[in-house]
Amino acid sequence: MEFRELCRGDLADLERWFNDEETRKRLEGMLPLDRWFESVGKLPNQKNYMAVIESTPIGVVTLETYEDRSASIALLVSPDYRNQGYGKAILRAAAALFNGCTEIHAYIAPDNAASLKCFAACGYVECGVDIDGLVHMVRRLR
Repeated sequence: MEFRELCRGDLADLERWFNDEETRKRLEGMLPLDRWFESVGKLPNQKNYMAVIESTPIGVVTLETYEDRSASIALLVSPDYRNQGYGKAILRAAAALFNGCTEIHAYIAPDNAASLKCFAACGYVECGVDIDGLVHMVRRLR
């Protein structure tokens, strides 16, 4: 698996992924995707990567780093590759992208059992619920 920075050309794949009801339910705030892409491209501490296997896009990882050496991660797996272990593979491989970070935070909807299970399997530990009602999970790197 490799990661490459998300580019405008990837939006066609993402548009197709948003035809999936679960994706729309979880991430409708990203729509319209072209506006989302423009706004995240201006954030200096945030990077968006396409996870690719043999030139096939299988997921998007969003990483945001902070001055205290912590980071946050968000994951979107292509609907075609869900429930096959690709989410775990992406999370494990993405840990290498967090050079110098001491911990990674994830915020997941409490009814998103698949994501909660995926992150837990990759060493993330539940730390409570944030102000928005999302489950806060943390993976300590050092």
